[in-house]
Amino acid sequence: MSKEKQSKAVRQKQPKNLLVLVAILLIAVVVIAAFYSMQPKRSVAGYCKVYAEEKARLAKLPGDTYPSELFDDYLSDAGEIATSIERLEKSAPDDIRPDVTTLKSFYEKLDKEPSQLLSVSVAAQPVDKSVSNWTKDHCSN
Repeated sequence: MSKEKQSKAVRQKQPKNLLVLVAILLIAVVVIAAFYSMQPKRSVAGYCKVYAEEKARLAKLPGDTYPSELFDDYLSDAGEIATSIERLEKSAPDDIRPDVTTLKSFYEKLDKEPSQLLSVSVAAQPVDKSVSNWTKDHCSN
């Protein structure tokens, strides 16, 4: 193939390649925007919505081992409580988020080390009470 034909073939492919690149970028932007729009908003309303969903979810689970003042329930799986608190953490407003994060870490520790129930319960009680009180003051669930 001559240089002229090769050059012409390359020029014809460039617009197609550019269109494909633009299409890929547009799809990536749409996917990223959709992902962020599905995340709970950091607001009192968003937090209260997630709280109501998680409280209802936990109420269906059995157990009586691990207490949660926040959810006013006992469960046999501390990991389930940690999961619910993690979901709350994603929507928690800035004024309560540090306590929610701390409370989540306590339940994660209980999930990994069930023998630490007494020490973790004592350490977590003030934070659990704080988050519970804040939730009662801000959510009408």
